[in-house]
Amino acid sequence: MQEGLKMLLPNLKMTSKCDKVLSIAKQTRTILEILVIKNRCNNFVNGPTLCGYCGVGSIHIQNLAKTLGINVDLCQGVYQSDGHRSGHCWIEYDGKIIDVTGTQFYKDICSPIHVTSTYDDAYVIITKNSQARRILAKWPVTQNYKTYQDDLVQITYHLGLEMLRKFESTRRVR
Repeated sequence: MQEGLKMLLPNLKMTSKCDKVLSIAKQTRTILEILVIKNRCNNFVNGPTLCGYCGVGSIHIQNLAKTLGINVDLCQGVYQSDGHRSGHCWIEYDGKIIDVTGTQFYKDICSPIHVTSTYDDAYVIITKNSQARRILAKWPVTQNYKTYQDDLVQITYHLGLEMLRKFESTRRVR
């Protein structure tokens, strides 16, 4: 997987770690959208909401960041708004919450990659990292990282090859 990740992010050598994490989040969002369409075949009114994929995406981001030597926190907790509470997962890095599936909360979040402060009261942490992974491993099979692990790795690798080709072609033009 590390080889695929390096190909996925070939032009990030000179950027900050935070930029790398955000780039990983964007790629993960794309990968999750592909998975949702592949596995659910739903009709989406405003694109895929990725409801139920928060743990899958957050673990994937943490795994990819780790291969680059970046430690991000996997958070499992609750998203709350207007008196409603939903179990949810996200990543925290450098004082920021990075949520790639926040679009499932239509009224509040419309950006595919939602970035906010760790002081945002809508996000309530219950567990982090290894403890969060243990809880997520007990989630239903349709929301479990292991269910999609092979697809995630394969899609990441193929996106990496595609991005590497684009990157190489732009370098030749210069």
